[in-house]
Amino acid sequence: MRDHDEIEALMLAYCRAIDSGAWGDVHALMGDARWLVEGEAPAPASANNVIVYEDGTPRTKHVVTNIAILVDPEGHRAEGH
Repeated sequence: MRDHDEIEALMLAYCRAIDSGAWGDVHALMGDARWLVEGEAPAPASANNVIVYEDGTPRTKHVVTNIAILVDPEGHRAEGH
């Protein structure tokens, strides 16, 4: 699988995990990721911004379009949005 395709699959798996409240899967997918919000690392307190309902989900539904993924020619770095 190409790097681009693997990154796209990761993005989609993350959305499915969040929407279903599979928090262990979210951590497994993104545990080593570098998180940035508007170019800055979010404060730990930002985790409190997620509302989790009685059914264990945030009641979100991600619909992902216009995925942009840039992989450097050497394959050492990538950016996705």
